[in-house]
This record gives sequence, C-alpha cells and structure tokens, in this order.
Amino acid sequence: MVLIKILPMITINERELIFLNEVNTSAAIMQPEVIFPFGMLKQFYEYWSEPNRSKTKMKFELEKTWDTKRRLKRWYDNQQKWNNGNEKLGTSAARLAALKNF
Repeated sequence: MVLIKILPMITINERELIFLNEVNTSAAIMQPEVIFPFGMLKQFYEYWSEPNRSKTKMKFELEKTWDTKRRLKRWYDNQQKWNNGNEKLGTSAARLAALKNF
C-alpha cells in the first residue's frame, strides 16, 4: 500500500497488479494459521480492486485506512461465519435461516 501512495503516476492496471501481489503475499504470510480457499482470495481481490466510475482508483484506494492482511483476515472470518451451511447467504432461504440464528 505504501508503494501505491508514493507513486501515484503509475497506471491503475499496474496498481492492480501490485494489489494482487499484496493479496497473495498477505495470504502466504498468514498461511500457517489460516488456509484461504482460492475462490475466496479471488472474491476478495475482485471486490476490492473494482475501479471507481472515472477508473482512476480502486475501491481499496478510496478507504480512509487500509491494511490488506487485516482486511483479508476479517474477510475470511466473515466467510466462515456466514457460510456455515451449504447454502450461500445470497439465497433468500439462507438469509432467513441466518436471521433466525441471529
């Protein structure tokens, strides 16, 4: 993240590759305690690398504070909490079941 703030002249595509590398590195560092499914890392990356309307910044760059390792850990914890069954929370039945358990 520091590199991205220091070098604002690099293109969004280059910053996207830097962010992808940062996500993979953070996941590798956390590997002994947390094993991330590949699909989850891809979802995390795709969500936070979404560009704004003017295509000048990505979603994570618009955040006031950012720590990839902490965000990734929170994303993992939330996935574990929300996906405790076979159904995903995107379905109405899964949402109702989650609300009942809340």
